[in-house]
Amino acid sequence: MKFTSILGVAAALVSTTVLAAPTRATHLVKRNEQLTDWAAWTVPDVDEQAVNPASVSMWVGFDGYNEGQLLPLVQAGVDVIVLPADEDGDVEVEYRTWTQWLPDGNNFITDSFSFTPGDTVTIQLTTSKDSTSATAIFTLNGGEASHTQEFAPRDSNNKVHAQTVEWVVERILDSDGQGQLAKFDTPITFTDCFASTEGEGGAANTTPANGVAIDMLATGSDDLSASTVVNGAGLTVTWHRA
Repeated sequence: MKFTSILGVAAALVSTTVLAAPTRATHLVKRNEQLTDWAAWTVPDVDEQAVNPASVSMWVGFDGYNEGQLLPLVQAGVDVIVLPADEDGDVEVEYRTWTQWLPDGNNFITDSFSFTPGDTVTIQLTTSKDSTSATAIFTLNGGEASHTQEFAPRDSNNKVHAQTVEWVVERILDSDGQGQLAKFDTPITFTDCFASTEGEGGAANTTPANGVAIDMLATGSDDLSASTVVNGAGLTVTWHRA
């Protein structure tokens, strides 16, 4: 599921694999205006025996969807990875926290922030239009633990465009475009999804209610893999098949 919406740009997009189209602009974001995108969700417990290898990634970001353009994507999130079964049939699940400024690779946060199924993760992602820096604040269970990560693109030309904002649940695809969505029996619910901009041009905000939901299809078919229901400042993603 992804959700495209934004502050001065497009609309919120909720989807589960692909990015959604923005709707009408609500506020024209100007140079150096601060952008903030945040949300909270409970990490799902996945069925490692049902589908493996598989994954489910949950993140917030800017500029993930743009019609006819490939813009730098600024994002921060967490992954649940179901690793391939070993020769004895045993399966391990890996949990990862990360930031990314596409087209660069992920910056994994290995020691400073960890989580397990049932934990509530809140991410606040802040940057500004035309910027080459961003800050992600990860909070666990309402303040039990937190970590702040600053990051930037390798190429200084990859600036923030501030076209869309996203709230996303998706599978991770490999270099061949293949991947399976890990099975989560309890739907993933994002709460307090909110994006805002503030600067000389004024202030504006948006939530998933202003955006477009796009549901993910199963790999290699037209069957629904996961579906999204938007409810005001929240959204719920339900697993259907890998």
